[in-house]
Amino acid sequence: MSDLAAIYKKTKHMKEAGELLFQIIDVRKKLYGVEHPETLGIMATLQSVLIDQRRWKEAEEMFRQVIDTGERVLGLEDAYATVCITKTRLAIIYGKQNQWKEAERLLQETISTEMKVMGMEHPCTLISMKSLALAFQGQERWKEAEEVLLQVAKIKKAL
Repeated sequence: MSDLAAIYKKTKHMKEAGELLFQIIDVRKKLYGVEHPETLGIMATLQSVLIDQRRWKEAEEMFRQVIDTGERVLGLEDAYATVCITKTRLAIIYGKQNQWKEAERLLQETISTEMKVMGMEHPCTLISMKSLALAFQGQERWKEAEEVLLQVAKIKKAL
């Protein structure tokens, strides 16, 4: 079912992907429970489908559940991949709703964790930093956006 959902997602059949992913989540909740990494992983996959469909509130609720459960059950550092990626996606949702301050707060928190756990050069950290620059741009804080993007460029050039 997961493979079929991935095909639907790749071929932009988001309605079908979303329906199938909701079914998979139900099955995984029954098999493993809502707090199991397998369940959280599929919920994280569904997030991008909900974003693509512009279902902001549902996506935000799903993001919150993955973040809260991941941090509580797995611990922030053990769950960093799922949690940090989810926080960055949630910040993007906030940006799409012009909630730039909330996006900035969440990204600052995420970047701090990513730097500690994965390092400055990790792709997830760099993506979060670029997203932070977008949050600054959304607030017309051009200098801060420029500084972050220059820092990202410098890191990427050194790699």
